[in-house]
Amino acid sequence: MKKIYSFLLAILIAGFAFAQNNVTVQVDMTGQTIASAGVHIAGSFQGWDPAATALIQVGTTDIYEATVNMADGMIEYKFLNGDAWGTDESVPTLSGIDPANGNGNRWSFISGDTALPAIMFAGDAPMGKSAMRIAVDMSKDTVSAEGVHAAGNFQASAGFAGDWDPATSELFNTKGAIYERIFFVTPDTFAYKFVNGNAWGSDEGVPSACAVNGNREANAMIDVAQINCYASCGPCPTAA
Repeated sequence: MKKIYSFLLAILIAGFAFAQNNVTVQVDMTGQTIASAGVHIAGSFQGWDPAATALIQVGTTDIYEATVNMADGMIEYKFLNGDAWGTDESVPTLSGIDPANGNGNRWSFISGDTALPAIMFAGDAPMGKSAMRIAVDMSKDTVSAEGVHAAGNFQASAGFAGDWDPATSELFNTKGAIYERIFFVTPDTFAYKFVNGNAWGSDEGVPSACAVNGNREANAMIDVAQINCYASCGPCPTAA
Protein backbone atom coordinates (compact mmCIF):
# COMPACT_ATOMS: atom_id res chain seq x y z
CA MET A 1 0.00 0.00 0.00
CA LYS A 2 2.87 2.40 0.83
CA LYS A 3 4.31 1.79 -2.65
CA ILE A 4 0.98 2.71 -4.23
CA TYR A 5 0.76 5.95 -2.23
CA SER A 6 4.36 6.78 -3.13
CA PHE A 7 3.62 6.16 -6.80
CA LEU A 8 0.52 8.37 -6.73
CA LEU A 9 2.43 11.10 -4.92
CA ALA A 10 5.17 10.99 -7.56
CA ILE A 11 2.55 11.38 -10.30
CA LEU A 12 0.98 14.33 -8.46
CA ILE A 13 4.34 16.06 -8.01
CA ALA A 14 5.19 15.51 -11.67
CA GLY A 15 1.85 17.00 -12.63
CA PHE A 16 2.60 20.18 -10.70
CA ALA A 17 6.13 20.32 -12.13
CA PHE A 18 4.82 20.26 -15.68
CA ALA A 19 1.57 22.17 -15.11
CA GLN A 20 0.01 23.32 -18.35
CA ASN A 21 -1.78 26.58 -19.07
CA ASN A 22 -4.76 27.20 -21.34
CA VAL A 23 -3.45 29.69 -23.89
CA THR A 24 -5.64 31.14 -26.64
CA VAL A 25 -3.65 31.95 -29.78
CA GLN A 26 -5.19 34.27 -32.36
CA VAL A 27 -4.38 35.63 -35.79
CA ASP A 28 -6.12 38.25 -37.93
CA MET A 29 -6.45 37.00 -41.52
CA THR A 30 -7.83 40.25 -42.94
CA GLY A 31 -6.85 40.53 -46.61
CA GLN A 32 -5.87 36.84 -46.88
CA THR A 33 -7.58 34.21 -49.02
CA ILE A 34 -8.00 31.31 -46.62
CA ALA A 35 -6.48 28.06 -47.85
CA SER A 36 -8.74 25.03 -48.24
CA ALA A 37 -6.67 23.30 -45.55
CA GLY A 38 -7.49 26.10 -43.12
CA VAL A 39 -5.39 28.22 -40.78
CA HIS A 40 -2.86 26.58 -38.44
CA ILE A 41 -0.17 27.40 -35.92
CA ALA A 42 3.08 25.51 -35.39
CA GLY A 43 5.56 26.08 -32.62
CA SER A 44 7.90 24.86 -29.96
CA PHE A 45 4.93 23.97 -27.75
CA GLN A 46 3.64 21.28 -30.16
CA GLY A 47 6.72 19.95 -31.92
CA TRP A 48 6.59 22.30 -34.92
CA ASP A 49 3.93 20.20 -36.65
CA PRO A 50 2.27 22.41 -39.32
CA ALA A 51 -0.86 20.27 -39.52
CA ALA A 52 -1.50 19.44 -35.87
CA THR A 53 -3.08 22.63 -34.52
CA ALA A 54 -5.93 24.13 -36.53
CA LEU A 55 -7.39 27.55 -35.75
CA ILE A 56 -11.14 28.11 -36.01
CA GLN A 57 -12.81 31.23 -37.38
CA VAL A 58 -14.40 33.40 -34.69
CA GLY A 59 -17.97 33.93 -35.91
CA THR A 60 -17.92 35.83 -39.19
CA THR A 61 -14.81 37.85 -38.32
CA ASP A 62 -11.33 37.58 -39.84
CA ILE A 63 -9.97 36.34 -36.52
CA TYR A 64 -8.97 32.67 -36.22
CA GLU A 65 -8.13 31.14 -32.85
CA ALA A 66 -7.44 27.98 -30.87
CA THR A 67 -6.88 27.25 -27.19
CA VAL A 68 -3.89 25.02 -26.58
CA ASN A 69 -1.96 23.73 -23.58
CA MET A 70 1.44 25.28 -22.92
CA ALA A 71 3.90 25.19 -20.04
CA ASP A 72 5.28 28.36 -18.46
CA GLY A 73 8.20 29.90 -20.29
CA MET A 74 9.23 31.12 -23.70
CA ILE A 75 7.54 29.81 -26.84
CA GLU A 76 8.38 30.28 -30.51
CA TYR A 77 5.79 29.91 -33.24
CA LYS A 78 4.46 30.81 -36.68
CA PHE A 79 1.01 30.95 -38.27
CA LEU A 80 0.25 29.09 -41.51
CA ASN A 81 -2.39 29.76 -44.15
CA GLY A 82 -2.54 26.04 -44.83
CA ASP A 83 -1.20 22.95 -43.09
CA ALA A 84 2.29 22.46 -44.53
CA TRP A 85 5.61 24.28 -44.51
CA GLY A 86 5.67 26.69 -47.41
CA THR A 87 2.31 28.13 -46.37
CA ASP A 88 3.78 29.68 -43.21
CA GLU A 89 3.87 33.43 -42.80
CA SER A 90 6.97 35.51 -43.36
CA VAL A 91 7.42 37.16 -39.97
CA PRO A 92 8.62 40.78 -40.21
CA THR A 93 12.14 41.45 -38.94
CA LEU A 94 10.88 43.54 -36.02
CA SER A 95 8.84 40.63 -34.64
CA GLY A 96 11.27 37.75 -35.22
CA ILE A 97 13.17 36.65 -32.15
CA ASP A 98 16.65 36.94 -33.69
CA PRO A 99 16.53 37.37 -37.50
CA ALA A 100 20.18 38.47 -37.64
CA ASN A 101 21.16 34.98 -36.52
CA GLY A 102 18.64 33.09 -38.60
CA ASN A 103 15.73 32.87 -36.14
CA GLY A 104 12.70 34.60 -37.64
CA ASN A 105 10.05 32.95 -35.46
CA ARG A 106 7.50 34.83 -33.43
CA TRP A 107 7.95 34.60 -29.68
CA SER A 108 6.12 35.13 -26.44
CA PHE A 109 6.41 34.25 -22.77
CA ILE A 110 3.70 32.22 -21.07
CA SER A 111 2.80 32.46 -17.40
CA GLY A 112 -0.62 31.12 -16.50
CA ASP A 113 -3.81 31.02 -18.54
CA THR A 114 -3.84 33.83 -21.09
CA ALA A 115 -4.97 34.98 -24.54
CA LEU A 116 -2.33 36.25 -26.95
CA PRO A 117 -3.28 39.27 -29.09
CA ALA A 118 -4.71 38.74 -32.59
CA ILE A 119 -1.69 39.81 -34.64
CA MET A 120 -2.12 40.40 -38.36
CA PHE A 121 -0.94 37.42 -40.43
CA ALA A 122 2.63 38.22 -41.57
CA GLY A 123 2.37 41.50 -39.65
CA ASP A 124 3.82 43.03 -36.51
CA ALA A 125 0.74 43.98 -34.50
CA PRO A 126 -3.04 43.70 -34.17
CA MET A 127 -5.07 45.90 -36.52
CA GLY A 128 -4.94 49.55 -35.49
CA LYS A 129 -1.96 49.04 -33.17
CA SER A 130 1.79 49.55 -33.47
CA ALA A 131 4.39 47.09 -32.26
CA MET A 132 6.83 48.80 -29.90
CA ARG A 133 9.74 46.45 -29.26
CA ILE A 134 12.04 47.78 -26.60
CA ALA A 135 15.13 45.96 -25.42
CA VAL A 136 17.96 46.57 -23.00
CA ASP A 137 21.39 44.99 -22.84
CA MET A 138 22.23 44.22 -19.20
CA SER A 139 25.71 42.82 -19.87
CA LYS A 140 27.46 45.50 -17.82
CA ASP A 141 25.04 45.30 -14.88
CA THR A 142 23.99 42.67 -12.34
CA VAL A 143 20.32 41.89 -12.95
CA SER A 144 18.05 42.32 -9.94
CA ALA A 145 16.28 39.29 -8.46
CA GLU A 146 13.04 41.18 -9.21
CA GLY A 147 13.89 41.20 -12.91
CA VAL A 148 14.13 44.02 -15.46
CA HIS A 149 11.13 46.22 -16.19
CA ALA A 150 10.13 49.12 -18.40
CA ALA A 151 7.95 51.92 -17.09
CA GLY A 152 6.48 54.78 -19.08
CA ASN A 153 3.41 56.47 -20.47
CA PHE A 154 2.89 53.59 -22.92
CA GLN A 155 1.70 51.10 -20.32
CA ALA A 156 -2.01 51.97 -20.27
CA SER A 157 -2.05 51.97 -24.08
CA ALA A 158 -0.53 48.48 -24.00
CA GLY A 159 -3.26 47.17 -21.69
CA PHE A 160 -1.71 47.55 -18.25
CA ALA A 161 -3.57 49.10 -15.33
CA GLY A 162 -1.70 52.41 -15.38
CA ASP A 163 1.28 54.35 -16.65
CA TRP A 164 4.69 54.74 -15.03
CA ASP A 165 4.36 51.58 -12.96
CA PRO A 166 7.85 50.03 -12.47
CA ALA A 167 6.46 46.66 -11.36
CA THR A 168 4.07 45.53 -14.11
CA SER A 169 5.85 45.59 -17.47
CA GLU A 170 8.55 42.97 -16.98
CA LEU A 171 10.99 42.38 -19.83
CA PHE A 172 11.98 38.87 -20.88
CA ASN A 173 15.48 37.44 -21.17
CA THR A 174 15.41 36.25 -24.78
CA LYS A 175 19.09 35.75 -25.53
CA GLY A 176 22.39 36.44 -23.81
CA ALA A 177 22.05 39.54 -21.65
CA ILE A 178 19.17 41.01 -23.68
CA TYR A 179 15.87 41.72 -21.91
CA GLU A 180 13.01 42.78 -24.14
CA ARG A 181 9.31 42.76 -24.89
CA ILE A 182 6.96 43.74 -27.71
CA PHE A 183 4.16 46.04 -26.56
CA PHE A 184 1.12 46.63 -28.78
CA VAL A 185 0.18 50.29 -28.43
CA THR A 186 -2.02 52.93 -30.02
CA PRO A 187 0.31 54.77 -32.43
CA ASP A 188 1.94 57.68 -30.58
CA THR A 189 5.26 58.89 -29.21
CA PHE A 190 6.02 57.50 -25.76
CA ALA A 191 8.43 58.18 -22.91
CA TYR A 192 9.90 55.38 -20.82
CA LYS A 193 12.74 54.17 -18.63
CA PHE A 194 14.30 50.81 -17.84
CA VAL A 195 14.20 49.64 -14.23
CA ASN A 196 16.67 47.08 -12.86
CA GLY A 197 14.17 45.79 -10.32
CA ASN A 198 10.52 46.62 -9.76
CA ALA A 199 10.51 49.90 -7.83
CA TRP A 200 11.51 53.50 -8.34
CA GLY A 201 15.01 54.08 -7.07
CA SER A 202 16.30 51.18 -9.12
CA ASP A 203 15.54 52.93 -12.42
CA GLU A 204 18.30 53.90 -14.80
CA GLY A 205 19.72 57.35 -15.20
CA VAL A 206 19.22 58.12 -18.89
CA PRO A 207 22.24 60.09 -20.22
CA SER A 208 21.43 63.64 -21.29
CA ALA A 209 22.74 62.94 -24.79
CA CYS A 210 19.73 60.72 -25.53
CA ALA A 211 17.22 61.83 -22.89
CA VAL A 212 14.00 63.74 -23.51
CA ASN A 213 12.96 65.35 -20.22
CA GLY A 214 15.05 62.73 -18.44
CA ASN A 215 13.46 59.75 -20.19
CA ARG A 216 13.96 57.62 -23.26
CA GLU A 217 11.59 58.20 -26.17
CA ALA A 218 10.08 55.84 -28.75
CA ASN A 219 8.21 57.05 -31.81
CA ALA A 220 5.57 54.35 -32.17
CA MET A 221 3.53 56.13 -34.80
CA ILE A 222 4.73 53.16 -36.84
CA ASP A 223 6.21 49.85 -35.69
CA VAL A 224 9.49 50.52 -33.93
CA ALA A 225 12.36 48.54 -32.37
CA GLN A 226 14.93 50.00 -29.99
CA ILE A 227 17.80 48.42 -28.06
CA ASN A 228 20.20 50.18 -25.73
CA CYS A 229 22.76 49.40 -23.08
CA TYR A 230 21.32 50.00 -19.61
CA ALA A 231 21.82 53.63 -18.55
CA SER A 232 23.55 54.33 -21.88
CA CYS A 233 22.67 55.85 -25.23
CA GLY A 234 23.89 53.09 -27.50
CA PRO A 235 25.09 49.49 -27.52
CA CYS A 236 27.13 48.13 -24.62
CA PRO A 237 30.87 48.10 -25.26
CA THR A 238 32.29 44.75 -26.27
CA ALA A 239 35.51 43.26 -24.99
CA ALA A 240 38.51 43.95 -27.25
